Amino acid sequence: LPAQVEELLHHAATDEGPPLLTSCVLHFGLVYLRPFTAGNGRMARLWQRRLLMDHWPVFGFLPVEAFVHRTEPAYHAALEYADRTGDCTGFLTYMLERIDEALAELLAMPDPVLSSAERVERFLRQAPSRAFRRKDYLTFFPGLSTATATRDLAQAVQAGLLERKGEKRRASYLRT
Repeated sequence: LPAQVEELLHHAATDEGPPLLTSCVLHFGLVYLRPFTAGNGRMARLWQRRLLMDHWPVFGFLPVEAFVHRTEPAYHAALEYADRTGDCTGFLTYMLERIDEALAELLAMPDPVLSSAERVERFLRQAPSRAFRRKDYLTFFPGLSTATATRDLAQAVQAGLLERKGEKRRASYLRT
């Protein structure tokens, strides 16, 4: 058994395939081999998370395990079917769906509240090098009020990040 676990871990560490799939295979392999007297599922999820974190640090914060717990009967059914038939495709699909759900939930979260300076910095990273107007800034930040956009741009002018030409609604801005 130790040699099989070592071989599985070596395969996971050196596999050239997609890391998402490799992590699911590692998870299945650890549960299938049952190297511990208890907690094989928890250890498998831990190793899967660790492997995914090596490629994408966000997996350190992504609650994939919570999605597994919400559908625990399906988790056990997929494992049992794979164990019985020798085909782990259903389990891999199950795990990839849980990862997809966790990522979808993360992406659905609203952006954190940004400060004026952070908004201007984000806009300037994406903005064209030509002059732009306040409406371009508002298009980039659709939830922003015109008053807040005006304040942001005025602060950027004061900070020397932008140069303003014109007045009020006709004003245009250019990077300095």
